[in-house]
Amino acid sequence: MTTIATDGITMAGDGKAVNDHITMSLEIRKVFRLPDGKVIGIAGSAAKAHYLVANYGSGVDIPESMFEDVEMLVIDGTDRVLIYEGSPVALTLKAPVAIGSGRQIALGALLSGQSPRASVAIAAERDIFTGGTIRTLKVRTK
Repeated sequence: MTTIATDGITMAGDGKAVNDHITMSLEIRKVFRLPDGKVIGIAGSAAKAHYLVANYGSGVDIPESMFEDVEMLVIDGTDRVLIYEGSPVALTLKAPVAIGSGRQIALGALLSGQSPRASVAIAAERDIFTGGTIRTLKVRTK
């Protein structure tokens, strides 16, 4: 799967893509900036991830099926994090938050004071589905 971690301002995600227990890439992008400056991170189906990133917040009616097999975080620079877990209905959580197969490790690291990037790197040390290039983005506020 993947690991995505956020403190509400910065989001980090690994680059490992696995299909049927075979590493397909270590460079997959999973954290994106939206046109309004928010940051979105997606774990799960790569095809659905790119569709959701392209259409999130655009007013396009996104089919509910696009949220299946996907976990998604959206941050806006506050301590409020929107989390989607297989449904178009978001939960609002207080940062820090992590998703994906290494979420428990990354959340522990975040809660102990590590940055989102360091938290994903720590998760990659133990979670076999996390690894590769770690990318980070900060929310752009107006």
